[in-house]
Amino acid sequence: MGNKLLFSDGFWLQKHVKCPSLSITYCCKLKTDSQKLCNFAAVKIVRTSFLPFHGFSAVNLLGVLFVHPGVYLSNEMMNHERIHSAQQREMLFVFFYLAYVIEWMVRLPMRGNAYRNISFEREAYANQRNLDYLNSRRPYSWRRYMKRARH
Repeated sequence: MGNKLLFSDGFWLQKHVKCPSLSITYCCKLKTDSQKLCNFAAVKIVRTSFLPFHGFSAVNLLGVLFVHPGVYLSNEMMNHERIHSAQQREMLFVFFYLAYVIEWMVRLPMRGNAYRNISFEREAYANQRNLDYLNSRRPYSWRRYMKRARH
């Protein structure tokens, strides 16, 4: 197993760990190129062809990001998934997945894309470009996105 440090756009510090069947990366947000800012848990990234399902580039399960090999993880995509990690932690993981599935089932017969109209996804998509969002995010901010669907 080989370890090496990677830098992506000077914003995320990535420690890459090679395993025989998986490629695992741990990410930490950077304040500058030399200072780490890890005010929330680092993201564990697992590159595998088994998860996520067809049509998706990445899926965040219990704070572990499963990504297809070859998918570029931009700062916006990493921020999107870190928002999901914060949502999962504040809802103690189990309640997050329960609420996610229930909301998806409720929105499925509604007009538009059920996945994109889930309040958790709406919060993550709306704020993925704001790389400082998690520093000012209030707990349960996803509730603001429940009332009205966009799509």
